[in-house]
Amino acid sequence: MKIKSRIIRGIEGDLIVSSVDGKTINVIIRKGSTLDDLADLGDIESDLDIHFALIDDVASATRLIADAFVKAQSGDLVIVLCPDSKARKAAIAALGLKNRLEH
Repeated sequence: MKIKSRIIRGIEGDLIVSSVDGKTINVIIRKGSTLDDLADLGDIESDLDIHFALIDDVASATRLIADAFVKAQSGDLVIVLCPDSKARKAAIAALGLKNRLEH
């Protein structure tokens, strides 16, 4: 599964738009390891589904994100939770954005 992504800059953070297997999936990366860590996102309104990927094993980041992408439909949102900077870097690399997302 090859993932191609681009970053859309927003006022409150970045939205990553990824293309894989003919689907376009919206991605948000946030620091955290539990659903409670998503409180800073506030209310997310979506007519489509929201999926989660917790990068709790850096070596498995690509598989963990791919698992969420397989379940997602085009237009769905995948929130990637990263407990630390190593997990964040692994998630960014898995999305094909290595060295392009700095914060």
